Amino acid sequence: MLGFLIAVGAGFLVPVIEGAVGETIAESLRKHMELEMSETRVISLLIALILASLLALALHSGNAFSIALGLTIGYFGLRIIGIIKKAIDGK
Repeated sequence: MLGFLIAVGAGFLVPVIEGAVGETIAESLRKHMELEMSETRVISLLIALILASLLALALHSGNAFSIALGLTIGYFGLRIIGIIKKAIDGK
C-alpha cells in the first residue's frame, strides 16, 4: 500500500519535475538523437516511475501493478476529480 501511495505522489509531481528534470534530460538526449517536444513529458513520467519504484523497493512495499496504477492515478488525479465533481453536480 505504501508503494501505491508513493507512486500516486510521484504521478502528481510529474508536471512539477517536467521543467527541471525532463527538459534537462531531453536536452542532453537531443544531442544524440531526435526527440519531439511532447516526449519531454514522457521522460519526466519515466523518471518519476523509476524513482517511485526505487523508493518502494527500498521500503519493501508495493508491486509493479500497484506502482503503475498509482502513478496513473496520480498523473490524471486532478482530471479524475473534475469528472467526479461534474457527475455529482449533474453536468
